[in-house]
Amino acid sequence: MSDWRDNQRDTTPIELDLDTADRILSGAVEAADAPPGFESVVQLLQAAAIDETAEIEGFDEWRAAAAMAAAMETPRPARVAGGRFRRRTAMALVCTMTVFTTTGGLAVAGALPGPAQDVVSTALHHVGVSVPGSPRSAVCRCPASRRRSRSRPTPV
Repeated sequence: MSDWRDNQRDTTPIELDLDTADRILSGAVEAADAPPGFESVVQLLQAAAIDETAEIEGFDEWRAAAAMAAAMETPRPARVAGGRFRRRTAMALVCTMTVFTTTGGLAVAGALPGPAQDVVSTALHHVGVSVPGSPRSAVCRCPASRRRSRSRPTPV
């Protein structure tokens, strides 16, 4: 069995000045002229820089069509300043209508708590809708009889 250190090569870093690195990255250096150890890097960069889009059939037509479509694209209208306010108002209206509808449905079923059932029953009675009151209260919903039932203080 061999020691793992036997397979180590000299891994000292190769120093490269910034001008040479710029020339390699820009593609100005050929693989034969590259610094020692950078030949494969230059070959890789040259292979990546090859424009293979010309080999694709119809690519130039597609590129021209995409440019034409981008030029014809109409700009989207600017957002309305009150857009968020309108959404909040609409949401508030939906919530309010849900509460009123649910309360009305529970009132018609007689399922609200006693005092709430009496309040809704009295309010809807004024509109002309008959809704039962709570079973615990015997409130007369007739305005005329209420006036008679109230006792006036007797003068002394």
